[in-house]
This record gives sequence, structure tokens and C-alpha cells, in this order.
Amino acid sequence: MYLAVGVFDVIDQLTRDLNWSAFTFRRCTTEKVMFIILNVLDLTLSLVAINLGFKELNPLMAVLLGQTPVIVLLKLILPVTIAWVTPGRWLKPAIVVLLLILIWDIHQLIPFFLR
Repeated sequence: MYLAVGVFDVIDQLTRDLNWSAFTFRRCTTEKVMFIILNVLDLTLSLVAINLGFKELNPLMAVLLGQTPVIVLLKLILPVTIAWVTPGRWLKPAIVVLLLILIWDIHQLIPFFLR
């Protein structure tokens, strides 16, 4: 009985979160803009690295490298859509992961430019 009530409370909270922040950039704008900017930076650094001769480690992106419209859809349009529909606080874990990926990308590119 208590477990069912707890599940309904969680579902109710998730629904309120979606209604409060979804489908708008008016709330949690910082998180949403940061999510989009980090995705664009990831795409930019990935394309720079590929042009310098590096190999794409993401298997999905490695397959799509020759298909520019698909890459634009995945790395630009999709993040904007996700940011628009998702409450900002739900984006925070993705922002942390994207920051770690960008740190890794920069860590790999710096020695190349210092040669």
C-alpha cells in the first residue's frame, strides 16, 4: 500500500515539474541555454578533431560523420527540442556529462596544437 502511494507521489511530482518548466524557455533558461551551447561546442570540437585526423570515439557519430544533415539534426535541432520540452533541473546531469566530454575533447586537442 505504501509503495503504491509513493509511486503516485513521484508521478505527481514529475507531472508538476513538466507542467512548470516544459515547453518554454522562460523557466530554467540558464540550464536550457547551457545545454544547447555545450552541444554546439561538442559538435564544433568533434568536427575540428576529425579534420585534424582524430578518430570519433562515439560509435553513433562515427557512422554519421559523412551525413551532415543527420549530424546537424542530432547535435543542434534535437538538443534545442530537448531543452524546450525538458524541465531545466532534469538537464543538469546531462550538462555535467557534456562538460566532462568537452574537457576530454580539449585535453586531447591541446597537445596537438602545442606541437
